[in-house]
Amino acid sequence: PEQFYRGLVAAKELPTTSAPSFERFASAFEQILRQGHDVACLTVSSKFSATYGVAVQAREEFSGEDAARIRVIDLETEGSSCAVLSLEAARLCQAGATLDEVESRLRALIPNARFLAMLDTLSFIAKSGKIGKVQAVAGDLFRVKPVACIQHEGVQFIGRARGKRQAIEMMLGQFAQD
Repeated sequence: PEQFYRGLVAAKELPTTSAPSFERFASAFEQILRQGHDVACLTVSSKFSATYGVAVQAREEFSGEDAARIRVIDLETEGSSCAVLSLEAARLCQAGATLDEVESRLRALIPNARFLAMLDTLSFIAKSGKIGKVQAVAGDLFRVKPVACIQHEGVQFIGRARGKRQAIEMMLGQFAQD
């Protein structure tokens, strides 16, 4: 990870990502079904990635009982909150829950899932073209740390903190408020 982040700082343009291919989803679904298992495919938010849409398209290639054994669930969040929801789904599966029970539980949890993030530097926002280079340099000079919350409703700007300590306090306050 350290090498990746050093590369980000040095890069003129930010790297991009892409969703797994239709073929990859279809193949994975088929393989899991052949092993006698149901499929609970959990994806990051469809607001930020095409992954959910591609997985849904792959699911639509199946019919009948096979199609009924595949669920594609948009977790409507990002990062560690996706991990928490995925761990809950795994726990339910290990406890013997049905696919319907897993999906129902996740859909009940999704509206409460939140991912808070602090931007340590504004340089990446400048590289993406969202703000100018002068704004980024000034923000970094004054140790401005934007804090945002990603949840099922989308991205919500929480505030601008002066330094990491204030940003962490802001995030903790947001958790306490929720």
